[in-house]
Amino acid sequence: MRVLFIYSSWNAPLAYSEGVGLLSARLKRAGHETKLLYIHEGMYPLHLEGIKREAEEYRPGLIAFSTGTNQYPIVTQISRFLRPHLSIPFIVGGVHSTLCPEEVIKETSIDILCLGEGEEAIVELTERLESGEDITRIRNLWVKRDGQVFKNPPRPYQNLDHNPFADRKVFAFQKLIDLKNGWVDMMAGRGCPYLCTFCFNESYRKIYRSSLGADTGGYIRFGKPSLVIQEMKEILASYQCIKTFSFNDDTFTMSKRWLTEFCSLYKEEIKVPFVINSHLNNVEEDALDVLKD
Repeated sequence: MRVLFIYSSWNAPLAYSEGVGLLSARLKRAGHETKLLYIHEGMYPLHLEGIKREAEEYRPGLIAFSTGTNQYPIVTQISRFLRPHLSIPFIVGGVHSTLCPEEVIKETSIDILCLGEGEEAIVELTERLESGEDITRIRNLWVKRDGQVFKNPPRPYQNLDHNPFADRKVFAFQKLIDLKNGWVDMMAGRGCPYLCTFCFNESYRKIYRSSLGADTGGYIRFGKPSLVIQEMKEILASYQCIKTFSFNDDTFTMSKRWLTEFCSLYKEEIKVPFVINSHLNNVEEDALDVLKD
């Protein structure tokens, strides 16, 4: 099946989406085709007729939107315009659909939403659509069917080492690197233990706790350092003019053991400057020594 992703950061900073990259990679590994329209002033314009033409020419079996709250109005603008012209399912995933599912599922132009992590769910959805099977019982998905909403619980947290490397080709990634002055966005892990009121992490964990009946653990995860390094080496071999790797993990220094192993490999094999996020509670002197070295 062909899946058309539509991802927007209109009137916002240029941004690579690790979520879209991973979903595309999982679909390709399962034998499906993907295409992305990245709606941004420097990439693909917010031109509704042009988006419709692209969709009609590509002939997807599914259109997948990924969005945060600030870009959700763009999603509804595009989906409402496309709806009369395409009789295929539209799915919305990302932070907004996870935290505001009732709002999203009420949108008449949207058929399905993804709650939480969607790597396995989107592959199951495309395969069931392709074979004509029922899609109303897929975990992580809310599905509208004949006036009824089927609300399925999420599956346990994804083991990051089970994912293929993110699909950056779908982003026209060299153009993205050039527009970002040589910066490459990465993620080595997921999750944060803190309760900052401005952030989605605690609300996200509560959804999993309430849906699965317990705190399943494993929310804060990192990929194997060797696999993260291998992915970076593949990026360096595939693209030019890379000046900096920027890790978008919330708390990169959460595990001293992981950090030490990763930085040792990084120093030997990558040798490109990098940027991280962390929290003052996790930036002790020995962690700084490792990062400095």
